[in-house]
Amino acid sequence: MLAAVATPGQSRLRVADRPSPPDTFGLVEIQHRSTGEILRYTIPAIARPLLDEWNAFLDAAGRYDAVMGAPAARLFVVA
Repeated sequence: MLAAVATPGQSRLRVADRPSPPDTFGLVEIQHRSTGEILRYTIPAIARPLLDEWNAFLDAAGRYDAVMGAPAARLFVVA
């Protein structure tokens, strides 16, 4: 919600009713309010162990620093 500046209440952020596609950990789609264009972030399944480790051992500030310091290619693909 922070990254997209969107909330479910605005109907701009929705939680999927089905699992993400195979070989993915997650999928985020952001739709532009006026144009309807969609930006898609795919989080590959190979990122899950890294994210699980950060969640298990780091506090909120540490997780933020870890994500911001990680190469984007390890965390997501943009289309």
